[in-house]
Amino acid sequence: MKYSATVISVDGQTVELSSPTRLCGACPALACSPRAYVFTARNQRGIELRPADQVEYEISTPRVLGTAIALFGAFPLLFLGAFFAVRVAAPVVPQSGAVAAGLMLVLLIAALRYRRERPRSQFDMPTVLRKLSVAESSTES
Repeated sequence: MKYSATVISVDGQTVELSSPTRLCGACPALACSPRAYVFTARNQRGIELRPADQVEYEISTPRVLGTAIALFGAFPLLFLGAFFAVRVAAPVVPQSGAVAAGLMLVLLIAALRYRRERPRSQFDMPTVLRKLSVAESSTES
């Protein structure tokens, strides 16, 4: 998925970008903060960039799908776990079902915590595709 952002700083192949939307723009506005979001991308194509340049960047499809599953797939599991945790379904579902749902909930929370605390690898970063517009220089005659 392709989006545009503004270059804040350049450090070799690592570029710091600012985008008006928090994630990638694929999710509803309620899930994203309206403030500007600063993130790191990689410039593996060697495009010459300066601060204030407008660039187009790409977020890989597996990453977008993973984020969507993490955001929207967690809610049904949380509700299912809460449903079993308060034993509303105890007469309908045997105790082993409640234990399995509780274990799934614990594993989901552990996986999300690990994902959040894990340092980002270079392959997780968005990739700068091309320069959209060049920053105007502030030199006047």
